[in-house]
Amino acid sequence: MIKIKHININFKTKRILSNVSFRLFPGELCIMVGENGIGKTSFINALSNMDNYICQDWIDDKQHRRGMWWRKDRSTVFVGFQHPVEIPGIVYIHFLRLISKRNNTDKTFSNKLQKLNKFMDVDSNLFYRPMNVGFSGGEKRMFELIQMVITEPSLCLLDEPDSGLDSKKTTSISKILLGFNISNRTFLVVTHNPKLLNHLSPDSIYNLINNKVICFRKKCYA
Repeated sequence: MIKIKHININFKTKRILSNVSFRLFPGELCIMVGENGIGKTSFINALSNMDNYICQDWIDDKQHRRGMWWRKDRSTVFVGFQHPVEIPGIVYIHFLRLISKRNNTDKTFSNKLQKLNKFMDVDSNLFYRPMNVGFSGGEKRMFELIQMVITEPSLCLLDEPDSGLDSKKTTSISKILLGFNISNRTFLVVTHNPKLLNHLSPDSIYNLINNKVICFRKKCYA
């Protein structure tokens, strides 16, 4: 379980969120909603230890401070960004093959990529282009999900993976998340799209209101 208790989140010297408490249980598929500009992306960035985001006080995972938790479990965390950056000079297929080596053989990687490519209906030529260069917003998001499936993380933090996608691709994303959400994998997904909520039927919904996280939880925990 990841437990955040009464923290403040700053970007450089600017206060973004104050006195936020939050719990994320193993195996949950959780959605975070809230008005534009309220701090959802900042929350994801701070939790993933992005540069210039500072959490004051505690973020606990089995009684470790956040920095210690991140260093200990970094290889198991995947962050899907709202605006994936373009990386000229790095061909996507080479990058995917590199990150797959931790938990996939070459044969497993090839089989997994073929299934993903067919299921997600992405242009196969994009695999042989520089990362995200000239990609549409939807293409960038689909390729981020491909990265997620290839790396098989235990914790997935996804910032609006459905933004800018049509109904068909939104349905594809929901199927990927549901198919990938096994018992030892946890998701925190930021979205504004009620269709994604209907498709996913999440275990918990976190509503960020006035710097507070209001939780609606289906599961009961001791």
